Amino acid sequence: MNGILGFVILEEKMEKDYHDYVINDGKLIGNFDEMYKECENPWHQREDAAISYSRWDTVRTIKNYGIKNVLECGCGLGFFTKLMADLLPESKITGMDVSPNAIRRAKEMFPHIHFYAGNVNDLGKERKIDNYDCIIFSEIMWYILEDLKEIFKNIRDNFNGYIIVNQTFYNGQQKYGNNFFTNEQEMANFLCLNSLVLNIYKKRDVDSYATHNVFKI
Repeated sequence: MNGILGFVILEEKMEKDYHDYVINDGKLIGNFDEMYKECENPWHQREDAAISYSRWDTVRTIKNYGIKNVLECGCGLGFFTKLMADLLPESKITGMDVSPNAIRRAKEMFPHIHFYAGNVNDLGKERKIDNYDCIIFSEIMWYILEDLKEIFKNIRDNFNGYIIVNQTFYNGQQKYGNNFFTNEQEMANFLCLNSLVLNIYKKRDVDSYATHNVFKI
């Protein structure tokens, strides 16, 4: 009986849709810590870390610009953080996520990498950033729209380095955030930044595409 009950509980956990914790029906839910508690592999991080074009371009950008100290914001379970650490042994890679559950799981899987739970709103304020050469915003822009202006003001005031924004856009299908921006150029204009590098990749489905955007502060 206990075995059957355990199987039912595991099955229910696997069936939970991570989207329900993020954005639902055009509204931001943003319950990321609960999501990482209830969902095993949100956004297919385990598989996508090694096949994402934007992430491979991130590795190339770090190599090309000789970047030595990197902070990845939105590291999630740390699979891409580990990939960078493996491929960029001359660079120090740090992963940060707003979810303590995500960070706990990342530390358990990759104890040799530095992870910490933190909020991008604290960058340049409670959280020192002038020791980094590069800050990566890893598919989190839709979740911090309301605070973006202040976040980037704090970065400009306290940071001199590269910003990498890897972000997916949805070809007019986006139901949330359209009053801020709808594509990569509108995003750059909103942030008052000029791109050093802009790469765009079509995704498997016709309604979305990924971008790799590099800025210099």
